[in-house]
Amino acid sequence: MLLQMRLRLSVMMFFEYFIWGVWYVTLGTWLGQTLHFSGEQVGLVYGTNALGAVLSPFFVGLMADELFANQRLLAALHAIGGVLLWFASTQTGFSSMYVVLLAYSLCYMPTMALSNAVAFRQMKDPKQDFGSIRVDLLGTEATRDGKPVNLSAREFQLLRYLIEHRGATLSREELLKQVWGYSADMYTRTVDVHVASLRQKLEDDPKQPKFILTVQGFGYKFKA
Repeated sequence: MLLQMRLRLSVMMFFEYFIWGVWYVTLGTWLGQTLHFSGEQVGLVYGTNALGAVLSPFFVGLMADELFANQRLLAALHAIGGVLLWFASTQTGFSSMYVVLLAYSLCYMPTMALSNAVAFRQMKDPKQDFGSIRVDLLGTEATRDGKPVNLSAREFQLLRYLIEHRGATLSREELLKQVWGYSADMYTRTVDVHVASLRQKLEDDPKQPKFILTVQGFGYKFKA
């Protein structure tokens, strides 16, 4: 994925949740202190989000990609939602507020799934490339120079955990706990043995690894 596309998708995802947080957090205070809604009424208004999440897929799911492109439907729903939010700010009664925010929720809640769909469509596939190594995290397969690498289930679990936390230094204790489920205070060479095996199978030079690096006195780090 190109850097420009990554930036555009990052901005999209930021505003997707910024829009929700900018009004949802303070809604209860505004309803209770300014409009003097009862606690039950405030709870019902907040419940419109849940109703929107349940009901909206029945009609938005039919339109997404069938009648309209995801990105156009996403833009349209946010535009309609913006108008509804402004209209909600002019309401003072419970009934009208509930109806308007329910309509808004029916527009907004589908946009979370739509934004994910737009983002995932830009991905070539769920595989990850590291030089001559290619790892399919969903298919639990790895190849090196186009040839399958025979990894045990535990080796693949360890490799996946390292990749998912790439750049972070992971202690042996954490790896034992997260991959094997062992107690952190257990002394064992299990991690070292499996790392050595992964290096033999994946690295061009296991003695001078490029991807699975040793952090002296602490553990290991996967460098992409």
